[in-house]
Amino acid sequence: MGAYGARPQDASKWLKERGGGTMYSWFILRNVKLTFTVAGILLILYVFFYSLLQLQDYALLFGSLGLLLILGVIMWLARNIDWYALNPS
Repeated sequence: MGAYGARPQDASKWLKERGGGTMYSWFILRNVKLTFTVAGILLILYVFFYSLLQLQDYALLFGSLGLLLILGVIMWLARNIDWYALNPS
């Protein structure tokens, strides 16, 4: 059993917590597309962490592969950023 049991109250609590994070990102970003992007990323991370908790015997292997995948995605997204143009001096 994970952090939340199989009761409907626990599922609604989980949804309220995730909705709170999504609403917070809306108040910060004020952009619907970015808000749904943040919500999707959070959902993927929560599913990944929950599956890691369930895979006790293979948690180290899948956790390492997951971190490698996350690092690869970050490197791929940052490949065209001109880091020297960020400082306007």
